[in-house]
Amino acid sequence: MLLVARRLSVVAALALAQLFGRTPDIYAQSEPPARPETVGGIQGTLYDSLVTKGPLSGATIYLIGSNFATTTDRRGRFEMANVPEGEHILTFSHRLFDSAGVQAPQVPVRVVAATKTRVSVATPSGPSLIKAMCQGTATAEKTGLLLGIVRDVDTGRPLVNARVSSRWFELTIEKKGQRYETLETVATTDQSGVFRLCGVPADIPVLVRASSGGQQSGRIEVYFSGADVAFRDFAVSLRDSAARVVSDSVAEGIADSAALSLTQGSAFVRGVVRDQNGRPLPNVTLSLLDRYQRVVTDSSGRFALRGVPAGSQTVELRALGFAPARRVMVLRSDALADTVFTLDRAAQTLAAVRVLSDRSNSRSFGGFEDRRHRGIGFFMSADEIARKGGIYLGDVLRFAPGMMTYTPKGRIFTMRAGYTGDRCSPPYFLDGTRWYPLDNNPLIELEQYIPLQDLAAVEVYASGASTPAQFDVGTGCGAVVFWTKR
Repeated sequence: MLLVARRLSVVAALALAQLFGRTPDIYAQSEPPARPETVGGIQGTLYDSLVTKGPLSGATIYLIGSNFATTTDRRGRFEMANVPEGEHILTFSHRLFDSAGVQAPQVPVRVVAATKTRVSVATPSGPSLIKAMCQGTATAEKTGLLLGIVRDVDTGRPLVNARVSSRWFELTIEKKGQRYETLETVATTDQSGVFRLCGVPADIPVLVRASSGGQQSGRIEVYFSGADVAFRDFAVSLRDSAARVVSDSVAEGIADSAALSLTQGSAFVRGVVRDQNGRPLPNVTLSLLDRYQRVVTDSSGRFALRGVPAGSQTVELRALGFAPARRVMVLRSDALADTVFTLDRAAQTLAAVRVLSDRSNSRSFGGFEDRRHRGIGFFMSADEIARKGGIYLGDVLRFAPGMMTYTPKGRIFTMRAGYTGDRCSPPYFLDGTRWYPLDNNPLIELEQYIPLQDLAAVEVYASGASTPAQFDVGTGCGAVVFWTKR
């Protein structure tokens, strides 16, 4: 009966439409009324206070418990559209922080319909991470936190219970005299292969290495560049015989490397060295840190470094006219790695300099043996220098307690001297005469004129209190004295 009435009403409507010359929308009443807008948007910026000190790109921003996600652009900006109105929790993930086990903050966001809600997100601060991750660990002033993950270089698998360690020398000046110390900080990886190395000196470069199952990586230089937290991953080869753990090479330096050089690694590094303009650089010396193993680029800037231990390794590059550089490589076992190195920090070109000094007492090096016999300072003879290996004059200073390489503005050796522990750049002497630099980097200038093989002896004094009168310039910073063979 209702169906018949409905049909009659439709017929009546059509009849009226014909009468008045138009067709009504007879089905309009069956559509639901329009619903009000119930979605909004989120836009904002992700800032990084740990690494970039600015906007963080390449991070994934997402709402917890939903499918809403986006990625930050190169300026750290992100935007989400069509987000349901209401309360949400926003967070982020990034490969750098995820691998180090850093927990990203969770930010509450209220989305209003037809509105773009602005929000700022930031990584945890350095002091907050140190407080959270270094509980129960003694951390001195001017120390930082090193985070990362240790993996098997061939499988990519995280290594559990791997050991990450850093060792360095420090000289403490006290009222009773000077005291040398060998300091070390050690961490062990967790079930995810993540390590948290606390108490690492943050004001000087330090060398760090990882080991697992009797195998170890090469030493990698870490410098915090004024930050509280640094990130560095390590890779260890578990099957390359040249990557086996030896005695403490961090403390003994290249004293181990003569033995290590007899064991050929399974990795092979091949490539080219160019300047900052892309031109190939000939006569660049490449070597592995702590291994007496080096090659020189040919006329086209090409090189081939064979027998390299697999894992994380440091390649050192040195060329006249360029500041020495270090590059970290991750090398797989029994594999070839092709690479391009760039030397982009050219040293100042100096005019020819003629140095005059009194060589009347050159055979005794101005009393070198007498001072060495007194035992105040650090001393190396020509034979000891040859056994340690190296390329340039500065290589021998790496073994002097209290001496560290400073890298952000070039390779400058400094001392930790004085009661305050501040670092200073010592004066340099060549054959008893003080070397006055032209570009404020005396060591690099000296290296342009004096080959390492011409060095007969070196002596290092880490403070004014221990420096002999003829080498004391009154700054309290000690001195470095080079003696040549001719």
